Amino acid sequence: MKKNTLFVILLILTSFICNVNSQNIQRINIGKNINTKQSLNLSAIASSVEYIPLETTDDCLLAADILQIEFIDDEIFLCDGYYIYRFNKQGRFLKKIGKHGQGPGEYRQIITSFILNKNNKTITVFDNLGKRSFIVYTTDGDYVKEYKSEFTGGEKRYLTNDLYLVYNSSFHYTNTKGTYGHDLILMDDNGKIRHKYKYTMPEGRRYGVMIYPAIFYFFQGKMIYKNPFDEIIYSVNEKDKTPLYVFDLGRYDDLKDEEDFTITLDRNGTPIVKSNASAKERLAIYRLSETEQYLYIVYNKGNDSFRGVFDKSKLQFYNIYTDNTYGITDDINKGFHFWPILGIQHDTMIDYKRAHEFKELNPNKVEEKLRRVINDLDEEDNPVIILAKIKK
Repeated sequence: MKKNTLFVILLILTSFICNVNSQNIQRINIGKNINTKQSLNLSAIASSVEYIPLETTDDCLLAADILQIEFIDDEIFLCDGYYIYRFNKQGRFLKKIGKHGQGPGEYRQIITSFILNKNNKTITVFDNLGKRSFIVYTTDGDYVKEYKSEFTGGEKRYLTNDLYLVYNSSFHYTNTKGTYGHDLILMDDNGKIRHKYKYTMPEGRRYGVMIYPAIFYFFQGKMIYKNPFDEIIYSVNEKDKTPLYVFDLGRYDDLKDEEDFTITLDRNGTPIVKSNASAKERLAIYRLSETEQYLYIVYNKGNDSFRGVFDKSKLQFYNIYTDNTYGITDDINKGFHFWPILGIQHDTMIDYKRAHEFKELNPNKVEEKLRRVINDLDEEDNPVIILAKIKK
C-alpha cells in the first residue's frame, strides 16, 4: 500500500514538473550576444535551390520590395505594397489584383498585407489610409464586397479555413471603442469579430509611431505571432496567446521606445522633423521564421539590417556572417548569401533578389543553374524568387 502511494505521489510530482517546464518561456539573449558571429552553409540545411524569375511587363512591374508571398495550388500571390500580383509557379504573370481610388472595391494607394482563402478563392486587403475597410476580391481580381472596421487593421493571416487573425495597430489608442488594449482580433469571412486578445500594457511604456510590422508564421501546425511593440513571441489559437520565446535586449532594452524621428514646432508653429540619434542604437525585430533547428531572425539596429539565428540545440543566439556579409553561404550554386526573408512554406525557405543584383554576380564563378538565370535577365526585370528546399 505504501509503495502504491509513493508511486502515485512521484507520478503527480513528475507530471507537475513536466507541466511547469512546458510553460517555460525560452529566453533569446540577443543583446548579450549581438557581436557573436558564426558561419552557416546552405548545404547543411537545404537539399536544393531553385529560381523563379518573375515575368516582367508593364502590367506586372513591381514598384517596391516584396512584402508578402503565398504559394497556393502551384500559383504565387505576392504584394509589393500597392497591388497583389498573381503568377504561376514558373513565374508567368496571370493577374494584377486591386484598384486605387475611393469608390467601391478601391483603396487609397497602399496595402501592406493580404489574406488568401484558397477554399473560396478570395483575397482580402485592408484600406489603412482611406475608408478603414476590409476589401474582398476574387483571385481573378473581381470585386466581391467590403466591410467597415472599428479598428486599424495591420498584418493578417488565416488561423483556420474561415477565421483569420488581424493585428490591431491601434490597440494602444484610447479612442478606439471596443478594441483598446486588444492587439489581436479574430474575424470571420463576413467581417464579424469572433474574439479579441487582451494585450497587457506595461506601466510607463510609451507607444509611438511604429514602422515595423506585426509578424505571423506557421510552425508545426501552430500560428506564431509577435507584436512589433513587444519582445515576446506567442503561439495563438482561437482563444488564447501562449508565450514561447522572449527577446532579452540587454543594454538595448532602454532604447526600445525611441522613435525614429522627433517632431518639434518652431516659433511659427511649423512642424520640424528631425532624425532621432538615440534610435540608431535601438534593436527592432523585423522578420521571423522557424525550423526544427533554428529560429531565423532579421533585426535592425538603426539603419543597418542583420541576420541571426536562435540555435535551438545550443539555446544560443548568434549572427550568421561570412565574407563580410550577413546571411547563409550558398555553397550549392555559389550565389548570394541566402536568408528566408519571405518566410517558410511547404518545407521551403523563400528569399528573393532584384534582377540588377543577379547581373552584378560573376557568371563564371557560379554553378550552371544560376548562370542561366543571370544570362536571361535584364537589369530592370522583376525580382527573382529563390527557393531552398529544407533537408529532411
